[in-house]
Amino acid sequence: MAREYARFNVAIWQDDDFRALPADAQHLYFLLWTHPELTYCGVVDWRPGKLTGFMRGRTRDDLETIARCLEARLFIVIDQDTEEVLVRSWARFDGLMRQPRMAVSFANAFAGVGSTTIRGVLVHEARKIQKREPDLAGWSKPSVAELLEREPLDPRSRPLPEDPFGSGFGTGLGPVSVPFGANATEGLGPVSVPPTPAPTPTPSSGSPADAAAEDPKPKPERTNSNAVLLAAGLGDDDRKAFLAHLREAGARSPSAVVLSLDANGQLADRIAEWRDVEASKPKRPNVGVDEWLLR
Repeated sequence: MAREYARFNVAIWQDDDFRALPADAQHLYFLLWTHPELTYCGVVDWRPGKLTGFMRGRTRDDLETIARCLEARLFIVIDQDTEEVLVRSWARFDGLMRQPRMAVSFANAFAGVGSTTIRGVLVHEARKIQKREPDLAGWSKPSVAELLEREPLDPRSRPLPEDPFGSGFGTGLGPVSVPFGANATEGLGPVSVPPTPAPTPTPSSGSPADAAAEDPKPKPERTNSNAVLLAAGLGDDDRKAFLAHLREAGARSPSAVVLSLDANGQLADRIAEWRDVEASKPKRPNVGVDEWLLR
C-alpha cells in the first residue's frame, strides 16, 4: 500500500549536522524522505536521472555530487549495483515500531530490498531502535524478531565517498568552492556582482624588499584533507587511522574537520592528542579475533 503522508520530526532543525548541510543536500534529503515510492523501511530506487524531474535546474551529475555529500555524512546509504538508496534514520523517526501492523510492514519491505549492504544497515538501525526503546509493541512480531537475528552492518564501517563539500561553499555571492559537475552553470542563473574599482596607485619611496614585506603574497589555500595530513607528517596508515578516529568521535565528515582544524591552527594539537590516546591503548595480543573479542 502506498504511503499518503510523510512524517517529519521538527527536531531535525536542532541537529547541527543537518543544519550544516548545503541547501541542495537538504533539498535532496527531503525529496527522498517524501518520495511517493519510498518503502516502509525507508528505501527507494536510486535513479539520479529520473530524480532530476523533481529538482528543476539540477542535472544528473549535480544529483550524484549532492548525494555523495549526504552519503559521506551518513544521512543516506546508496548501492549503485542494485540502484537503491536508504534514508538511514527514516524508520527511527517515522515511529513504525510503535504500531505492530506498521512493524510488519517494515519487515515486509525489508524482504523486498535487493542490496545486501542496505539490508545489513537496516538490521543495524533496527537493533539501535530496539536498544533505545525495548518496550515498543512492534518487537513482538515474529517477522520483526527474525529480522533482528540477521547480520547487521554499521554504515560507518563502509568505505565512504569523499565529501565534495567538505571545504564548504565559501562566502558571499561568489562562485561555490566545489562545482556541480560538468554543467555547473546550467540552471543556476547569473549572479550580479558589482564591479570592483581599480585600486589607486600610491607612490612608494621604499625599497623593493620593503614593498614585498608590506604586500606579501597570499599563501595558497589547502583544500584536500589528505594533502593537509601529509604535510602534518602522517603517512598513509596514520592518515586513515586519524580520519577513522574523527569519525568515531562523531564527525560526519572527517575531511571537513581536518580542513577546519588546519585553518584554525589546531590540527597539530589534535593529532598530538590522538597519538596520546593511541599510545595509551592496550596492545592487542597475537590471538585470534574471536578469542580477543571474548576477553
